[in-house]
Amino acid sequence: MKRALSIALALIMLLALAACGTEQVKETQPSETQGEASAPAESAAAETPEGSPEASGEPEDSQSPVLLSAESVWEYDFNSDGESGAQLYGEDDFQSYGPCDFYVDGETVYILNSAANAVTVYVSGKAERYIELDGKGINGMQLGVNGGDIYVLGVNHEDNGLALVRIGKDGVKHDTPFTEFAGGAAAAVSLDVFGGKLYLSTDEGAGGSTYIFDLSDENAEQNYTSVDGAVLSDGTRYVPNLTPEGGFGFGQTASLAVTHTDGETTDISVTTEHILGGIGLVGVFPDGSCCVRVVEVILGMDYTDYTSVETFMLFGKDGEYLGGYEAPEETVNTGRTVKLFGGELYILNTLEDTTEVVRMDESWFKA
Repeated sequence: MKRALSIALALIMLLALAACGTEQVKETQPSETQGEASAPAESAAAETPEGSPEASGEPEDSQSPVLLSAESVWEYDFNSDGESGAQLYGEDDFQSYGPCDFYVDGETVYILNSAANAVTVYVSGKAERYIELDGKGINGMQLGVNGGDIYVLGVNHEDNGLALVRIGKDGVKHDTPFTEFAGGAAAAVSLDVFGGKLYLSTDEGAGGSTYIFDLSDENAEQNYTSVDGAVLSDGTRYVPNLTPEGGFGFGQTASLAVTHTDGETTDISVTTEHILGGIGLVGVFPDGSCCVRVVEVILGMDYTDYTSVETFMLFGKDGEYLGGYEAPEETVNTGRTVKLFGGELYILNTLEDTTEVVRMDESWFKA
C-alpha cells in the first residue's frame, strides 16, 4: 500500500505508531429504518479474487475462502451519501477515508466505512442492514460486536473527543463510559470485543496497556482489569517495543514479547531496511506460529512525501522467521486491517472493483 503526504504528517504518524505499536484501514450501503436496511445492489460472487494467494502466485492448494466479495463502484466524493451498492472513499490533507474496519461473526460480516460514516452488515455475502453513524453523533474509526450489539470507537460530534457507543440490534444508540475509565479518552487507540468482554487498548506506557471490561454491567465503576500490552481475541497477549535511533522515537529495529494462551512465550525481533513505522501481532496459528504486521516507511528524496509498505511476517513459536506476505496495493488506501476471529485470521482488501474479506492461512507466507 502506498501514500504520499507531507513530512510533518509522516513524522506524526511514526511517533503515534511507535507509541502504540499498531495501526489501521475501510466500506458500502442500503437505507436505514431503525438500524435495519433493505438489500443493496447484488454482491459479487464469492470467487477467488485478484490479490488472493492463488492469484498472486501462492500455492494452488490454499483453501483460504473469500468470506465476502462485495461489488464496489468507487466514487471519489467524500461529501456524497452514495447510493445502494456504492463504495465511497475520499481524502483530505491528513488521511484517506473508506472501508476501515470489520468484524466477522460466522457468516455475518460487519464493515465500517469511514467515508460514508456507516456500518453495513452482510449475511452470507448480501447486505442486510445499513447503519448511518452521523445520526448517532459519532464518526466511526473502529468497531466490535457482541451478540449483535455493535460497539463503535470514534470521534463524537459535540467536542471532537474520543467516544465509544453501543448500537443495539434495534438501532438505538447507547453511550458507554469505558473510555472514561481507561486513563482518559485521549489514551484509547483500539478496541476489540469477544467473549462478553470489551478490550480497550491505550498508548499508556512503553508498550501500551489494555483495559478489559465486563459487558454484563457497563456502568460499574470498577468493572475492569488491565494488563500490559495488547490482547488478541484468543487471549494471546503481546507487548511491542520499537527501538529509537538518532534521537527519534523510531528506528529500524523492533521486538514483540508474546505470551501464548498456554503460558509459553515467544520473543520476536525484526530489523527492516527502511524506517519501521509500526509493528503488531495480528494472530497465532494452531501450531503456535505468529503472524506479525510490519509497516516500513520510505521517505522521498526531498523528505516532502513518503511511501509506506506493509508486510505480514510469519514466525515460529521459537521466534524463527518462517516467511512473509506483502499485501496487494489497495484502491482505497486507508490502512489495511488483519484481524483474528474464532481462531482464524481474516484480511480486509479494497481492490479495483470489490471490497473483500478473505481468510488467511500459513500457505500465504513465502520463505
